[in-house]
Amino acid sequence: MQAGLTFSTRWCLRLGILLYALKFSYRPLLQSGLQNFIIVLCAILLALGIALIGGRLLTIHPRIAALIGTGTGICGISAVLATSPAIEARDEETAVALGTILCWGTAGLLFYPLIGHVLHLSPTVYGAWTGATIHDLPQLIATAQQGGGTAALKAALLVKLIRVTFIVLIVLTLSISFQLRNPGLSRGTQASLRLQSLIKTFPLFVVGFFLIVVTNTITVLSLAG
Repeated sequence: MQAGLTFSTRWCLRLGILLYALKFSYRPLLQSGLQNFIIVLCAILLALGIALIGGRLLTIHPRIAALIGTGTGICGISAVLATSPAIEARDEETAVALGTILCWGTAGLLFYPLIGHVLHLSPTVYGAWTGATIHDLPQLIATAQQGGGTAALKAALLVKLIRVTFIVLIVLTLSISFQLRNPGLSRGTQASLRLQSLIKTFPLFVVGFFLIVVTNTITVLSLAG
């Protein structure tokens, strides 16, 4: 069974993430204005910061904390699976992060509509809040529709699309960060060796994800023009 799981994780899962990129483009980032950009940027930085600081206080391994922060800040399971090989996380560490992400996403699905109703949030504000904080796309769609209907779903998807555009930057940043703290590379290690190690561990399918999204953006903008 392990051989089948390894093959599925290495090829089928990564192909699925590449196909997932077909849903996205950078057009919302170009058209949404500064407000949504600031909301998304703050949400991502808060998620990563709280995860890393909280992980240190709770003596959780930095790789697990980084995966949880990335999954919370970007796009849930897809972000965790894209980041895991870049920071050389073990299967057990990835599983812990995935379980945490799914647990909190389900909790949001249950409690977000109640909180939105108590606070009397407008559909647009509720949708933006949902899009900036709910992890996976199916959970986001269900949460937005339950709490604010079609208007909330439209706002949530717009903000969610902006979040996904940060995945390449976050994965690259974490990959470099964990390579620099790698105990196997001494301070005297040449920069070229560090670069080779970084290229070896960085998941190339994330680059493919980025290129597909860029292609979508160029195609959509050309058709719109």
